[in-house]
Formats: sequence, C-alpha cells, structure tokens
Amino acid sequence: MKKIKNKSIGLLTALLAIMLLITACSTPAQLSQDAAAEVNGATVSMEEFDKTLALFKLSYEMQYGYNEDIFQQDIGGMTLLENIKEGIMEKLISDVLIAEKAVESGLTVSEEEITEAYEPYRVYEESDENFSAFLKENEIDETFIREQVKKDILLFKYRDFYNENLEMTEEAARKFFDENPEMFSTQEASARHILVADLALADELVVRLESGEDFATLAQEYSTDPGSAVQGGDLGFFPRGVMVPEFEEASFTQPIGEVGAPVQTQHGYHIILVEDRVDNSYDFDEMKESIMGYLKNLEFEKHLEELVGNAEVQKRESL
Repeated sequence: MKKIKNKSIGLLTALLAIMLLITACSTPAQLSQDAAAEVNGATVSMEEFDKTLALFKLSYEMQYGYNEDIFQQDIGGMTLLENIKEGIMEKLISDVLIAEKAVESGLTVSEEEITEAYEPYRVYEESDENFSAFLKENEIDETFIREQVKKDILLFKYRDFYNENLEMTEEAARKFFDENPEMFSTQEASARHILVADLALADELVVRLESGEDFATLAQEYSTDPGSAVQGGDLGFFPRGVMVPEFEEASFTQPIGEVGAPVQTQHGYHIILVEDRVDNSYDFDEMKESIMGYLKNLEFEKHLEELVGNAEVQKRESL
C-alpha cells in the first residue's frame, strides 16, 4: 500500500512538473527594453515609436496651434495623446506586415523613388529653421525620414498590387450606387441675406426691397453679418448641411428671385434672396470606376485587419 502511495505521489509530482514546463513555454517572452512591439518576430523599436510620435504631435500643433492641454482632451474616453499613440502603434505594426507581404509579392522600392519622395522634406528642413531645430532636438535624421518614406511607398505599391489582383464586379458597384444615392447627388443654393437683430427693422427692409430698393445696397448698410455684408449679402453657393436649419429650409424652398419673409435663427432675423439652386447628380456610368476603386480600397482595409488579426503580435502595455 505504501509503495502504491509513493508511486502516486511520484506520478503527481511528475505531472505537475510537466504542467509547469508547458506553462513556462507558452508564456510570451518579455519585450526587450528598447522594443515597443514584436510582430512575427520582427522588432518595432521604442526609438522609432518615439520619433514617429514626435512627428505626429508636431503635425497636430502646426494644424491647431500649440496648446499644452490639447493632448489631454478627452476623445471617446481616451485622451488625444492616448489615441495618437494607439494609432501610431497600429501603423507601425501594419508597416511590418505590409513589408512581409511586399517581399512575398516581389515588390521593391528603389533609392531613386525614395530620393524623389524625400526631396520636399529636405527643402522644407532647409527653408524652415523651426522644423530644422525640431528634427535636431528629436534626433530625427535623414536616414529615419527616408525609411518612413520607403514604408509609405511600399504601402501604396502593395495596395495597388492587391487591388489590381482583386476582382470587383460591375454588379457590386451598381448595388453600392443604388443603395447610397445621397453620395452621388448634391443640392446647392446661392443666396444673399441681410441679418438684423430686430424684427420690426427686418419687416421694414422687406417692404423697401419689395418697393424696388437694391438688396446689395441695403445689405451693406444694415446687415450685422460682417463676412457677407461687404459683399452685398452674397453667400455664394452652399450645400445642405452647412447653414442652420431654419436658414437652410428657406434657402432650398423659397422661390428663386423673390425676397421671403424674415427668418428667425439663433443669430437674429434673416431677409433672404435665393438667386439660384442647382442639383448636381451623377449617373452610374460617370461614377462606376470611382466606385469600384472605392470598394477595392475597402476590401484592402479588411485585408490589413486580417493580417493583423492573424499575426503574432506582442505590444508594450505602457507607452
């Protein structure tokens, strides 16, 4: 009995050892200190991540102006900076996978292509002292920029290669066209307006206009909209969805060439003269090639998502 018990304990000990060994083997290896991610065995370095992040932040600051709080703005439960970091990580992972597929497909990028695409960066660096100082401060040199340019060219080449070998039928394009009519038709109106704060004044101006006084002259004299007043109230052509709802409704329903009754909005009272309306509609034959290209790009995006989903990816949790 004692022998059987000892054998059982020995067997249990062996099984536990095997289980621990399996667990140890299946636990992902820790990322090295200088790695932001591992993608199918290839390393995305923290240096590349940090430099790419610096360039993205510069782009935001150039577009929206510098504000120390801009990157802490809440975007769907995450800060803007966290969103940017997540997007950069996704891009760098995709870059690795696209490079793999490009090699499999026999695609390459020549030094001449890289040099041509790099030229605007070189000119900008030489002409802008602030940009040049930014590059030096973040240790972003020509080698790094050329490598990013190469990746971008490779992305476009692989996308074109994938799309060229993707079958897209005219029937699919027609189905998309029929199911999305709003994408292929735009209404625009051309109007003038006089904006005033007082309804009594608005009514008075309508009477004067109906008596034959010049709309542009009265707009320049009375309108409180500085942008259009100097233009005689002229707003030019605008599509639906641009103006406030009350103004839009009048612009797209009021008879052309007639002054309508004052329209009240949050800005005041508008006297509106609709000068023209156009309906820009496109037929299927005009849009067929564009639609097929659009649908192919959607399929390419799905393809990239599948590549990422099937890849062995390990990302640094805190960046």
